[in-house]
Amino acid sequence: MTEQQKIHIAMTNSFNVLTGKSSIEDVFNSDIPMFSHTIDEEPNQDNILFIIRYFEKIDMFENCLELKQYIDNTFDEEGNLKAKICPCPYPEVKEYSFNTKCNICNQRLRY
Repeated sequence: MTEQQKIHIAMTNSFNVLTGKSSIEDVFNSDIPMFSHTIDEEPNQDNILFIIRYFEKIDMFENCLELKQYIDNTFDEEGNLKAKICPCPYPEVKEYSFNTKCNICNQRLRY
């Protein structure tokens, strides 16, 4: 696999995880477990803008629009996460994902 292919797959995998098209587990269980963002941390707006610029350069504008919508839904004007964090003293988790939520209050759980 060429470096260009590796970069593209990493960008595509990150795009798919961020937009909910695939889970981190799906990508890890494949033979191409590469990402363009740090998966064990909450993505920041700069990471996503970097991915958008990549897709702009190769004319994949639909991906850019989806990621821009993700930014609008996820971050405020200062680039801080909008998501409400679980206030439960004993959160209940039944399903794990990139955006794991508490089954009691349905708010995100963050480390």
